Amino acid sequence: MKLLILSAPGGSGHILIGQAFCQQANDLGHNAIHINCIDFFTQTAAQSLFFDSYDTVVTRTPRIWKMIYTLTDNYFTLLLLQHTLFRIWIWWYKKEITALIQHIHTLTPDHIIITHPAITYLLLGTQTPLHVIVTDYTVNKLWTHPSICTYFIAHDQMKKKIQSLYPSAQCLETGIPVRPCFYTTQRNNTNKYIKIPTYQGPVILFLTGGHGLADPTELIHALFVDQSPKTIFVICGKNQSLEKKLRRLIVPNHISYHCIGWVDTIDTYMRIATCIVTKPGGSTISECVALQKPMLLYQPIPGQEEENAHYTIQHNLAKHTTPSTISNDINTIPQWYVPQEIKNASKLILEALSRSDTSSLLQ
Repeated sequence: MKLLILSAPGGSGHILIGQAFCQQANDLGHNAIHINCIDFFTQTAAQSLFFDSYDTVVTRTPRIWKMIYTLTDNYFTLLLLQHTLFRIWIWWYKKEITALIQHIHTLTPDHIIITHPAITYLLLGTQTPLHVIVTDYTVNKLWTHPSICTYFIAHDQMKKKIQSLYPSAQCLETGIPVRPCFYTTQRNNTNKYIKIPTYQGPVILFLTGGHGLADPTELIHALFVDQSPKTIFVICGKNQSLEKKLRRLIVPNHISYHCIGWVDTIDTYMRIATCIVTKPGGSTISECVALQKPMLLYQPIPGQEEENAHYTIQHNLAKHTTPSTISNDINTIPQWYVPQEIKNASKLILEALSRSDTSSLLQ
């Protein structure tokens, strides 16, 4: 089966999920190609306006992002956008979009899988079946469109919202794809990737997001004040200024502290963690669930991450944490955390795509 996976920036999760699904598909013998659509936008203004601006808005003006998220989740506002802003966007970047579509035609895929909601509007009219992997534990109406053949969703509650707009929409509860390494019980030679001889107390892993948008400084200071021994790892992603800031912290003797930038083997750090303190992005949540790691959530992006947090807390997978509660949240993990088994989302999606009628798989 020939598959084309299309992603775009706007947080790192969309691309990571697309890459994860592509890797799993190829590992299972399919012919899958992953494309970051922004590579076709040669004008830097396009990237800055529609994709890079996301990081700036969610960190500096989160209320504006919440307003945008709420507006796009309104059916009538979405219709207005489809007939105005999106059409202007498509007209303005006609050359780039045409190049993308021509490239797709040369690849002749059997199916196109989309991991960013904006991409759908670039491909309207294409004859290849379009499917979307919704990359959060909630679904904004921006993801929905009558041209979508199948919605691959994290849980069954999302189906109601999609079918309230399009009653005949095919929704398959598969979970969110993660890289194949997260489905294995352990990675060989973990010490090869993490060269720390011994761990002191519980291992607390802080994740700041792929772009390092969250700042855990206050939470880390709270653990420094607590006198019990701990090992703390902080992964700063691509945010070098955050990494420099956190490396300058004065660490007390009872804490083993390690600040790191971007890592390709993030699962090795997650495996040794007692708990993971993280932003509630859809990709990260799915990785934690796959490894059965309790999550402490902080600084959710308004909109999708707030709803991700609500879902995981409601299902006893996570707690919202603050500097005043983090020590107790760690000490009481057995009282609030209930691990869940995770299905291999990529395999379920591939099984659906391999059938001529995906509705036969619907529950």
